[in-house]
Amino acid sequence: MATPGPGPIKRGYNAVGHSLGANDIINQALKYGHDKRLPTLHKVVTIAGPFDGLTGFLNTQTEAQARQLAIKPTRFTKHFATMLKYRKNFPQHVKLLNVYGDTNTGYNNDGFVGVASARAVRYLLRGKLTQYREAFYSGADAAHCALNQNPNVAQRMIRFLWSA
Repeated sequence: MATPGPGPIKRGYNAVGHSLGANDIINQALKYGHDKRLPTLHKVVTIAGPFDGLTGFLNTQTEAQARQLAIKPTRFTKHFATMLKYRKNFPQHVKLLNVYGDTNTGYNNDGFVGVASARAVRYLLRGKLTQYREAFYSGADAAHCALNQNPNVAQRMIRFLWSA
């Protein structure tokens, strides 16, 4: 007769997503984060996630004004409103690093995603995260498709993912 072990090993993972991939990670955690049969999400890095769609895409705030924007979206897209309904399912003890950018062209965006939309994940997950950090980048290296190749973003992401 075999002796039972100490019980099931708790599986966990870290995740990194760029653009809609960032949304996919958050959506998966919102829908299935409470399911104990699935691996546990520990840390997430979202890069240029259009969490509230492209609303606010052509705002004309300066960079300083963009960084001061409220985290609560001024209008919710249908998708964002749906994500809010699943907040209760989001797993406990998750740490999130949210990376976003502004190309400094006067439109408060990274060329595709508005700063307000990228920051909306903070409002969405308020009170649900163990830790929330933001990393704001500006200039040409903060363009939507440049953020995930920016060495400063990579260094920050690696420090976040591999720190205790």
